[in-house]
Amino acid sequence: MENLRDDQFEYIARALAETDDAAKQVITYTIIQHQSKILSFRRGLYNRAANFLRGAHCVGFGGHVNEADRDLFSRHDLGIRQNAAREISEELLLPNGRPQIDPASLQFLGILNDDSSDVGVRHMAVVLRYWVEDWSNWRSVTRGEASINKLRWLDTAGETINLSEFEYWSQLVIRSFFASSMRMVPSYKIQRKLIFREPHVLCVVGSIGSGKSATGRMFAEQFGYETVNSGAILAGLLGIPPIPETTRAEFQKRAEEFISDPDGPLRLGAALATAASVSRAERVLIDGIRHPETLEALRSNAKKPVALLYVYTPPDVAYEMYRDREGHEEQSITFADFIKLYTAPVESRIRYLVGDADIITFNWLGLQAYERAISSLVEELHAD
Repeated sequence: MENLRDDQFEYIARALAETDDAAKQVITYTIIQHQSKILSFRRGLYNRAANFLRGAHCVGFGGHVNEADRDLFSRHDLGIRQNAAREISEELLLPNGRPQIDPASLQFLGILNDDSSDVGVRHMAVVLRYWVEDWSNWRSVTRGEASINKLRWLDTAGETINLSEFEYWSQLVIRSFFASSMRMVPSYKIQRKLIFREPHVLCVVGSIGSGKSATGRMFAEQFGYETVNSGAILAGLLGIPPIPETTRAEFQKRAEEFISDPDGPLRLGAALATAASVSRAERVLIDGIRHPETLEALRSNAKKPVALLYVYTPPDVAYEMYRDREGHEEQSITFADFIKLYTAPVESRIRYLVGDADIITFNWLGLQAYERAISSLVEELHAD
């Protein structure tokens, strides 16, 4: 980090940086650790974080590095450690007052650069670690700001960390530095089960490379669902061949134009409902819905109740699955190219569907392990 140069950075107004995808804001992301324990918190629901981060658990403390953080004693690292020390003292309280952190004591762990979300595109995190020595004070740490909630020490040697509780940056940090303690087994969460006991339409949604197609295939094979492909339905509405006859990038562009029209979601939802009603099967599966408005239109027009299964897969795992898919024509795709597909405008609202999910599945390890978890899920649903 001492190799940072002035000509690599400039100070601009934060209001401008928040709307400029060409600018990467530098923030600090500090892990506070005492022996095997790390400090975690939950983001407040009313802070300035992006909607999908609010309420998520986090292990990184810090904030935006600004010009005021840089002084005579911190010019060598552009004020980054100074910022980290200041942020900790503002966000936390000890029984004897605000933490007094020596910036020089902060250990540099790495750079976190994540372009898989709007927040990540505009931010780059410097990941640091602060080793706590005065445990008698720090064991009773409390919040110093309203945005910090539910502070808790996690013992990475004595308990298992459930990654599904944490936002993505914390997942990356935990996977990188505390791998032995995390619960990496693919898992699922059934939030509402009653709907699966009657005839219904099941929508399986998730990002590119998430494993939603494998999920749909297993439900079709083991549960007898008849499948409706939303991509094929949309291709018919667009008047173009489906993927791969039309390239994914071109299909995404045309789909975004269609869905951005006020009537687009209504037309697609109605067409999906019609396709589902044609089937005489008691269980119909729709793969690939990407917008809450389309789901709402489907529910308004469907003759059966509509359930939702959301497949959560971290972007880096999704990339590996997408790249290594058997027979995939884009096997040599780079991570940067994948992120362009992953973050295309037509894909950007998928994550907001998780709030409506009846089931959420978590895929941490890739397809083979994930399929075992789906088999367990199918068995649990079938047992009732």
